[in-house]
Amino acid sequence: MPYSRIPLPRPVQPLHVYRHLLRAASYFPPTIRPFLDDRIRSDFRKERQRAAEADANLCHALDPVQARRHEEYRRKKHLLDAKKRIPFLHASANGDRTRLRTLMWHVFARLGKQRRELMSLFVAKAPEPPLGPEQLRERIEQIERDRKKRERLLKTHPWKRNWDRQDPTPWAYQHLSPIEDNWDIPKLIAYLRAQRTQQGSVRAAFPRSPIGTTDPKSQVPKEDIWGRPTAPRRVTKAVRKWWKVAADRLMPPIDRDSWDFLKMLASGDAPKEMYRFPPRRRIAAPVGLERGARPGWDWTIHTRLPARDLERQRSARLTRLTGQWDDGPYSNSDGRVPPVGRQLFGTRLMRREYERMWMASSYMETPTPREGSKPAVAKPVWGLKQVELPVATAAHQRLFQGVDSRGKRPKPAAPRAQKHNRPPAAAAAGGGEVREVSSGRTKELEAVN
Repeated sequence: MPYSRIPLPRPVQPLHVYRHLLRAASYFPPTIRPFLDDRIRSDFRKERQRAAEADANLCHALDPVQARRHEEYRRKKHLLDAKKRIPFLHASANGDRTRLRTLMWHVFARLGKQRRELMSLFVAKAPEPPLGPEQLRERIEQIERDRKKRERLLKTHPWKRNWDRQDPTPWAYQHLSPIEDNWDIPKLIAYLRAQRTQQGSVRAAFPRSPIGTTDPKSQVPKEDIWGRPTAPRRVTKAVRKWWKVAADRLMPPIDRDSWDFLKMLASGDAPKEMYRFPPRRRIAAPVGLERGARPGWDWTIHTRLPARDLERQRSARLTRLTGQWDDGPYSNSDGRVPPVGRQLFGTRLMRREYERMWMASSYMETPTPREGSKPAVAKPVWGLKQVELPVATAAHQRLFQGVDSRGKRPKPAAPRAQKHNRPPAAAAAGGGEVREVSSGRTKELEAVN
């Protein structure tokens, strides 16, 4: 099967993978490529420095053979992880919209390392004011009580400890993070409510599932199975687990400049180069093969692979991921050669993807406080597209002639029926009865000859 990209040489070396990653990153627009270049270079240099330090420490290990085996396994694991990123980048640049969206979520800090860095800054509490003598003494006493409690628990086996039911944290080492001591809970609750409101209107723009409730104790029962009030330690565990799930769905705010840049990309006001993918460079062809000619069918593949694999249908999604297309007699993708010189993602599609990133991002804005009022609290500002009706052209206005503001045609007014009064002479000449209908009543007029 022919390849639409340069295959990795065998055996696979870290430097070869590094170059292939940089080559794959060069096919993305200027809004994505700097992030990929920086991440690829920094990770490669970090791993190279770590491997050099590990080689220097192997001779000092207690078991050098086991340490060497562990180090080789770790290097192979990192090499395999880097190798898996190459097909992902190629598929993202070759028309795989789902993988491109995942990559853009990492670029604009909705997923991955950048999001975790923003989260660590966002959840932190504000610096506390200097403590007074009494508060400082209470803090020192609390630290001393916690230290003695941990020492007492560690002296006893966990199976023989007497648990205090009223103690909210009866553990020597807490497995879940004590968020109530380290996180700004009121600020996070307000931000989660704002994000839930935003997800109600633009749910598809977020990479995580929508936020349900904003009450950390919503899953805590009032009583246990024996009818007693729920133990405080159970409440502590349930609240911390709820925050663990909520923190995974929370999208931290970004700075105002990045948010404005995303807004410019979403509105289409950015330069055209921000929406276009660079053209792919042609792969070197063997000497004597005409340019653009398709390679011949390799019949030897039937001697190496079973028929069920050769005759299996290959979807376009798998073709983008593997970089292979089938030209054999059982191929169902005849003519699906890799596009060269053709724009796979149009400007409109990229603008819509940027719009998704913008609607899933926010920045914190502090309103100007009034004189004599409390200090203003920062509130998130989310990206929200304003739906406006376009101005109808002259050709479109012809379609709406004779239509009111409700989209309905007004009914034509029915002509009024004219009343013809017969003259007395005609009535006398004709004789008989004459009936006149007026305002729902019937009047009978009799004419006497």
